Amino acid sequence: MDDGALPLGHAVKAWEDTKTFMTQDHPGYGGADPHVWFLDTGAAERAGFSPAS
Repeated sequence: MDDGALPLGHAVKAWEDTKTFMTQDHPGYGGADPHVWFLDTGAAERAGFSPAS
């Protein structure tokens, strides 16, 4: 979203350029500015994304 707000129920942040995602337990989650959001890790993985390191 343009205002950086969490879309309702979509807590997984992801980046199209690196095909990676972060969950709320990742240390960098708070300051991360995602390209897309996913409902859960399963949805991100089905879309071809992998966990960020």
